Amino acid sequence: MKKPYTDPYKWAAGTVGHIIKKEEYMGWVVLNKTVKKTYKSKRKQNAPENRLIFKDCHPAIVDEETWSVVQRLRETTRKVHHKSEAAPNPLTGVLLCADCGHKLYNKLGLSGDRKKTHNEYVCSSYRHSSRSCTQHYIRTEAVEDLVLTAIRRISKYVKNNEEKFIKRVRETSALQQESAVKENRKKLSLSTQRRDEIGVLIKKLYESFALEKIPEKNFADLLSCYNDEQIKLDSEIAELQTAISTYNTDKVRADKFIELVKRHTEFSEFSAILLNEFIEKVIVH
Repeated sequence: MKKPYTDPYKWAAGTVGHIIKKEEYMGWVVLNKTVKKTYKSKRKQNAPENRLIFKDCHPAIVDEETWSVVQRLRETTRKVHHKSEAAPNPLTGVLLCADCGHKLYNKLGLSGDRKKTHNEYVCSSYRHSSRSCTQHYIRTEAVEDLVLTAIRRISKYVKNNEEKFIKRVRETSALQQESAVKENRKKLSLSTQRRDEIGVLIKKLYESFALEKIPEKNFADLLSCYNDEQIKLDSEIAELQTAISTYNTDKVRADKFIELVKRHTEFSEFSAILLNEFIEKVIVH
């Protein structure tokens, strides 16, 4: 007999994380998520290259825009600072260093005279990776003021020049998409070529093993390495194909931004909601 839950309504963090990453909550149906190597195997593996996605099959619980924001936020771990009981700063994961591309790290604590507190963002590459980047920082308060000022300025421009804004966004987006598609196609060609090479190598490996040219242990080790690389390449190829397909079919969502601007009647103070809805990343020079 299974032991009853002490509190059936208390969900673990892992359960919540598993739920909010599901694409089905956007009204999609996703098939062929996993695959087995053989019919005898009980172990399932993720198979992103085999997935079949059907959109708008049932009522959505959350819109695609919100779902994408949540996935972006989940990419960065936010921890409570051990020297403070304050909640993690919402800017964590958003600020990027212009020199090395790494995320900026929130540094919070008391200053030298123990009277003033300091709250700034430092390049994580300098702080945590043998100081491979230069020493520089920016105060959290300064970033918040700059972000809020930028949102106010752009929102005012959008309200007064709606048609001009749509045209400008479409022209900029077209150039960015063309460049990104070109780069992704180059990566896709290299990954596909390597995937074909591994297929040939695996075939030759089996032939060498059958002719007893290599020991069984070496055969097993090499085969395992090739299989791992194949799985990794399959995942990369699927992601690149999806990105190229999205660039080719996706329309500029200027109207979504305009709708967002109209939804917020005032921008009086900086907040996590305002940041996450308007800002994807901030590059600090």
